[in-house]
Amino acid sequence: MKPNEFRNNVLVDFNMLWDTDLGSALYLRTSTKKTEYFEDHIMTANLQYFKYMALARKEENPVEYMFKDIYKGNADTLYGELLAKKWNKVLDFSPVTSICKMFLMAVKDGGYKVTVNCRNEEEVKRVNLLTNLWTPKVNVEDVKDYNFLYVHDLVELIRRRWVVEGKVVYLYDYSKNHENDDVHNGDAIHHLALRWANVATFNLISPYADYKMPIG
Repeated sequence: MKPNEFRNNVLVDFNMLWDTDLGSALYLRTSTKKTEYFEDHIMTANLQYFKYMALARKEENPVEYMFKDIYKGNADTLYGELLAKKWNKVLDFSPVTSICKMFLMAVKDGGYKVTVNCRNEEEVKRVNLLTNLWTPKVNVEDVKDYNFLYVHDLVELIRRRWVVEGKVVYLYDYSKNHENDDVHNGDAIHHLALRWANVATFNLISPYADYKMPIG
């Protein structure tokens, strides 16, 4: 390998480029007939509410907040069904993020090679529909060829067991990647990142450049 051959190689999670958390909720509200399962306000809530909940929710499941307490136990099964059977439709409701637009410009201007880490073939198709300048792959296992990692979930980075020494890691700027305690007021990266404190650089990147989270 030539010196610095991979210095501008980027691996980015698909759901940092398309907001599938938001898309899942919007599709579910549109397609679900048994609306009595939802919290009373869900059917009349506006887009700003869903965007806020996608970024501020406490649950890992991106649609659990929509359901009344008695039905929350079914949320994981339902989300799994969306991933397995309805993901192409979910993607129709998933807007591109500012991160996506940034990478489109970065590749256009030259110097960066972008690989998109997809969860399934539907995501691969969506990448190819948008641009032929990126390389989509399903469930990347080895990150040795990438200097920059754009990761949606810090906990997922741990599950993947990626070797991140020497990497620059950008985390999706939402509640699950924040410390979310009274000391840090939600502006600090989660303490789980401390295991790499001396070997990798961590940053947060906002999915929406023109959106500010409401306070309180």
